[in-house]
Amino acid sequence: MKQKLLKTWLMLVLMLVGAGTTWAVSTIEINTTNSGVSGSYADKTFKVNNISFGFTQWMKSTNIQAKKSTTNSCYNVDAIPGKIKKITVVQTGTARAIKIYGGTSSKPTTEEITSPSTAATMEFDFSDKDYTYFSMSTPANAVYINTITIEYEGTGGGSTTPTLTDASWSVSPESVSLKVGATASA
Repeated sequence: MKQKLLKTWLMLVLMLVGAGTTWAVSTIEINTTNSGVSGSYADKTFKVNNISFGFTQWMKSTNIQAKKSTTNSCYNVDAIPGKIKKITVVQTGTARAIKIYGGTSSKPTTEEITSPSTAATMEFDFSDKDYTYFSMSTPANAVYINTITIEYEGTGGGSTTPTLTDASWSVSPESVSLKVGATASA
């Protein structure tokens, strides 16, 4: 009996440890085609994957040209449908400074998400944040952008830890029922 009880507790621990699930990461990519950017500087809203975004003073050449701006150069109007994990900006030509902000409402400007350096590909890590909105500014110069990719937690959100209220399972030939907080002894 003692050995079966030990096996039962071991199974419970393994179930709890293995019960955490990781949900898929989903992406949204903004580029010249889906942003509707045109040949002269303009402000516009557009939809990608049924989420509204906006830009301030963008134009199209062979890529997206974001005018020098201390305001919201690009932002999401609607909440991203999961916590933002990372935003990657791929620039063409000379790498220029970009600032990305995160928040819980449209056009955030106070919580800057830093990138390790100014480079052709800049990654902004949101993994320890709980944000569904972002904004981008181009403070020093015009920036030439190939793509902006937003990675976010897919349906259901990231890792989850189960809340166990009752547990019951069979261990042949006996059955064991456990309740959280209960103690067992053999």
